[in-house]
Amino acid sequence: MKPIGIELEAGLINAEGKMVEPSLYGFEYRDETDEMGFLLEIRVPPSDNPKEIFANAFKEISLVDYKARKKGMQIRFSSHYFKEKVWIADIAEKYNIYAFECYAKNIYGTKKNHHLGIFPVDENEVLLTAGIHVHFASDKGFNMNQVEKIVKMMDEARPDYIKEAKRIKGEYELKVVEGSLVKRFEYRSYPNKHYDLSMEEYLFDVLRVAFEIYHKVIEG
Repeated sequence: MKPIGIELEAGLINAEGKMVEPSLYGFEYRDETDEMGFLLEIRVPPSDNPKEIFANAFKEISLVDYKARKKGMQIRFSSHYFKEKVWIADIAEKYNIYAFECYAKNIYGTKKNHHLGIFPVDENEVLLTAGIHVHFASDKGFNMNQVEKIVKMMDEARPDYIKEAKRIKGEYELKVVEGSLVKRFEYRSYPNKHYDLSMEEYLFDVLRVAFEIYHKVIEG
């Protein structure tokens, strides 16, 4: 297994500046969107080379952005989006998202999570969150102490990323488990963008931090 891969969530924005449902405009549900149906999801293959992940990420972003622009739209990376409750209610019914099992875990025991990424604002509006999911993998497998250590170190490496985007720290999801060992899991607490940094600067930093922490835990 290659050690690190990423998934980037983003909004599809129409010519009026409004977030729209991707599957209505030619983006395949689940293949090109998250399972909730309201965000694009850009998946970058795992690698043992951060530069390769970085290059592939922007290749994938460019392809998705090109597809969006052909339809007079654009993709937008933002840690959150505000939408009408009635809009998300229609999507929730269409994809039956409230029936999806939640696999999100938290090293601090926090019950709130980004599983749905939908948080009420008032009686008419909701806040939708978007993140970068960093996948960690190992052929030998991680024990749970190593998983929780990586999650904690990621939190502590860039607490401002989490705090300023109002993300939930300590969140992760186990993806592949064999016996007592975790072969792959994802860290879920970073936003998909930091407003003070360009996308290039942000992604470069996230990958640098992830690889440093991975090697410290595996080799330490």
